[in-house]
Amino acid sequence: MAPAVRRRDARTLRDLMERVTRLARLGPHTTGVGCLYLRDLEQVDLAVLEDILRRSWATVTSGTFGQRARES
Repeated sequence: MAPAVRRRDARTLRDLMERVTRLARLGPHTTGVGCLYLRDLEQVDLAVLEDILRRSWATVTSGTFGQRARES
C-alpha cells in the first residue's frame, strides 16, 4: 500500500517529515515494512533511538492503534 496524505490535514505531512528527520539522525540503518535494522550500534545515536522507541510504544499502547481513520 502506498502512503497518502490528505490535503486538509497538514499534521500528517508534518508527522511524516519528523519521522524522516529522526531516521536521518539515527545513524546507519535500513528499514523494512515494519522493521528497523541497525547496522552498527556504536554509530547509532542512542537518544534518537530512544525517542523513536518511546514514540512507537506510545502509539501502540494508546488504544487507537489499528483503527481506521473514520473509526477514530
